[in-house]
Amino acid sequence: MARSSFDLATLRARLSGRPPRRAFRLLAPRRAAVAIVLDPEGGVLLARRASRRGDPWSGQVSLPGGMAQPQDASLLETSMRETLEEVGVDLRHRAQPLGALDEVRAMSHSGLRPLSISPFVFAVESRPAARVGEEVESVFWLQLAEAARGSLDSRMRFPVLGVPLSFACWRCADQVVWGLTFGILRRLISLGG
Repeated sequence: MARSSFDLATLRARLSGRPPRRAFRLLAPRRAAVAIVLDPEGGVLLARRASRRGDPWSGQVSLPGGMAQPQDASLLETSMRETLEEVGVDLRHRAQPLGALDEVRAMSHSGLRPLSISPFVFAVESRPAARVGEEVESVFWLQLAEAARGSLDSRMRFPVLGVPLSFACWRCADQVVWGLTFGILRRLISLGG
């Protein structure tokens, strides 16, 4: 398979004026938003979630973000609020919004109610100092060009309903990026390649 590269200028042009597709809604899903924070060198800010009882994504690598709240004027606002709360990066003053990717559907491990996630892309002029909040164990930057070249490609095993399954992932230092975050970032790379 041919590997691609990642170019921030290409991504910026492809997202400009592009309306994101909404996921099919059979039931009214819970709504959430995540922020894809990109530095000038093509690094993306990721967080390892703190281990917390009741959190279906506990301990996993994710993009900063979370559930929409009634006080949020929009899902874009949700992504900015959650990024400030989780990793201490104020996107309102430090970043330029580039656009949104298509909405993603997810089910929690309980599978009782669907979740609709809107990914918003932001560019920063320099890498902001991120901090660890209550919901986050650590933060790090992943180079999208390395992921695009395939140098981070790996596989991991994860139990689903008690059956261990193999999933594509990226390994970066001691972190594993897989699942929803992996899928969202692969889509981002395809738009920036």
